[in-house]
Amino acid sequence: MSAKIHFYLRTDRPTKDGSSQIVLLFIIGRTRRLKISTGKYIPLKKEYNKLTATEIKIIKKEKPDSLYYWDELKERASKGFSGWENKNKYLGIVKLNQFFINTIKQQFFIYLYQ
Repeated sequence: MSAKIHFYLRTDRPTKDGSSQIVLLFIIGRTRRLKISTGKYIPLKKEYNKLTATEIKIIKKEKPDSLYYWDELKERASKGFSGWENKNKYLGIVKLNQFFINTIKQQFFIYLYQ
């Protein structure tokens, strides 16, 4: 049974200032998915700060990756706002903790069923 850990932005529910929440997606096997809120937010890029919610939705359809300081491929905050390094350190720690917890659980189940 494999496990994967991913981070993504929940852009369907931005805050009043346009920031989007980072969500941890924990996939066990192929069928079990667990979504956990990290409580951390990524702001809009400076050029999009003064847009309304409807304008943001239109731009999101045209250029979804360009709105936020977020790299979809690396699943990390990109450079451009204060605190981006701290957010990336936090995401790294969360991912590492989840990895170790999953590894311990797998080893425990293997031990039980031997």
